[in-house]
Amino acid sequence: MKSESFVVPKFLILSVTTSLLILSGCSGGKKEPPAVPVRAEKAIVKDMPKVITAIGSTEALASVTVKTLVSGELQRVHFTEGSVVKKGDILFTIDPRPYRASVKQAEADLLKAKAQAAAALANARRSEGLVEKGYIADQQLEDIQAKADSALADEKAAEASLDRARLDLENCSILAPMDCRTGNVKVKVGNIVKANETELTVLNQVSPVNAAFTIPDKHLEAVRSAMTEGKVPVTASVTDGRKVPGELSFIDNTVDPATGSILVKAVFSNEDGALWPGQFANLTVTLGTIAGAVVVPSEAVQTGQQGEYVFVVKEDMTVSMSFVKTGQALDGSVVVSAGVREGETVVTDGHLRLKPGSKVEIRK
Repeated sequence: MKSESFVVPKFLILSVTTSLLILSGCSGGKKEPPAVPVRAEKAIVKDMPKVITAIGSTEALASVTVKTLVSGELQRVHFTEGSVVKKGDILFTIDPRPYRASVKQAEADLLKAKAQAAAALANARRSEGLVEKGYIADQQLEDIQAKADSALADEKAAEASLDRARLDLENCSILAPMDCRTGNVKVKVGNIVKANETELTVLNQVSPVNAAFTIPDKHLEAVRSAMTEGKVPVTASVTDGRKVPGELSFIDNTVDPATGSILVKAVFSNEDGALWPGQFANLTVTLGTIAGAVVVPSEAVQTGQQGEYVFVVKEDMTVSMSFVKTGQALDGSVVVSAGVREGETVVTDGHLRLKPGSKVEIRK
């Protein structure tokens, strides 16, 4: 069989050669990627407070449900709902007229009992002389003396009845048992209230006020130790930004095995009323001071599969990844006990575009 030859046209060879030259020019000289813009700050050394943070709820130092001790018509309410009252201020008045009448009746009964007792005692004294003269028998004298003793007992009972009547009359005026803030009045004037049954209002003592919260049991020994040395400061932060100072006042006597936490309480003077019963607050317990701690901004610390780390900016403006051991965190700063030295610059913003060796540009 005869073989056929194929001739490539010159224009096609020229076109391929030109294309190869163009591609060769494009692939030559790899460009360095641009620097990643970041924000950064230096690690500093300072004293940091050793604190425990928790979320708790405030509660009244004392709460009293006011009930009437006598039955009758609610005649008057002497306060405005939600107002602050002082210990001894009158809160409610129950119609006192029936109880005034009872006092008068008891006073009359006492006078009668005293007269009868006096007569019985006089008779007994006279009878003693008659027995000595033989005018009456000993048995008769014993009966007379028994009647005198009974009359004296009746007098004592009449005195007790008068005391009870006076107490009922006194209880017609219901007084505040402490400095407190009043709640909603549950019964309106004109209604009949029953003794030991009808609830009139609830009083809450809000100055001072308590805050209850839980802490992990791992902090229990440190808290107990701090309390034995003196007052343990506690700060409550409320939603409007105010910080209210107080002190730790109570540690529960058992750890909750279900949660591994223990209930504690702090007391606050709360003179300006910043804390309200039932309100949630962020609580910070200060146990001491960590002296000379290396501190970085909290934003610098990132968490990866191998643990916490930071990007450290080196002198050539590249970054290296440094794994760190963190400790106390407070107010946007965190203590680093290993992995960062004083004066080193750590990245605080722009981490997502970084890897070890990345070139960075620090933004002001």
